[in-house]
Amino acid sequence: MESSEAYRRGEVIRAEVFGEEGVQRARRLARLDPGLANYIMECVWGGILSRPGLDRKTRELITLASVTSLGQLPEVEQHVNGALNVGATKGEVIECIVQMAVYAGRPACLNAMHAAEKVFRERGLLDGD
Repeated sequence: MESSEAYRRGEVIRAEVFGEEGVQRARRLARLDPGLANYIMECVWGGILSRPGLDRKTRELITLASVTSLGQLPEVEQHVNGALNVGATKGEVIECIVQMAVYAGRPACLNAMHAAEKVFRERGLLDGD
């Protein structure tokens, strides 16, 4: 089956944001449910996330705020990495999560901050580690 232009565009964007780890996650999902994997790649990555109007960093920070608000900690970790990969600074990531204390609540903010700390530690971005 030939991929659509949106699918191919989605693959490029997803790889830019998540690197090889994200490519492997997409492949694992495709083995479980090819239809869902195709939908996500084509409609989400190749559709919504490839629209003009917002740069990749801004889109990742918005996504990080959303998954923080929803309390989706594995997604928080993925999107902290993604935001850093597309140019967000550690400070911008922290500010994004801190702002969610107002809009999503203190527990969501603190849980996301702990998830971000894990990513920062893994990437050598914490002082004193």
